[in-house]
Amino acid sequence: MKKKIALVLALAVAMLSLVGCGSSAAKLSGSYAYGTMSEYSYAGTVMGNQYDVYSINLLDDGSYEMTYTNNVDMGGVIAGTTTMTTYGTYTKGSAADGYIDVVLKAPTRMIYNSYSTLGGFAFSYDTDTDTEFVIPGGDDTAISKADFLNQLGYGQDRTVYIVLDSNNQETCHIELTNE
Repeated sequence: MKKKIALVLALAVAMLSLVGCGSSAAKLSGSYAYGTMSEYSYAGTVMGNQYDVYSINLLDDGSYEMTYTNNVDMGGVIAGTTTMTTYGTYTKGSAADGYIDVVLKAPTRMIYNSYSTLGGFAFSYDTDTDTEFVIPGGDDTAISKADFLNQLGYGQDRTVYIVLDSNNQETCHIELTNE
């Protein structure tokens, strides 16, 4: 009987602690997307199309999660996919000229996945847990987290722009430039 009471009390404490954890979690304050398509060339020859998609979630605690996905299509077949999810903090500006600028601070974490059915490689990294990184298509030399982020273009702050509608309200659309 004492074991049952102790078990019930332990379960109740565990459930209450989980409830407490959930109440302080950051909430989504905005979710935005952007996408492009362009020709994919290799050694100067157009081989297919490349699709780039960005998805950014801004949280009310000043943090962000941005996912970039790149797919290469050759003759209707996906020849490779790269996904980079970055985490960091942001600063949101004021509305001006149909946009709100959002400065994404250089990420503190990246989860990187890339594979190529033609290139014969598959890489997966988490900069919070892995300590050495190799750039696909590089010379297979292991590099640091800072060098990895820099070579992928994520070693510095970047600004994105939330597009406003005709009533100066936010849309779910972002642009990478405000031109």
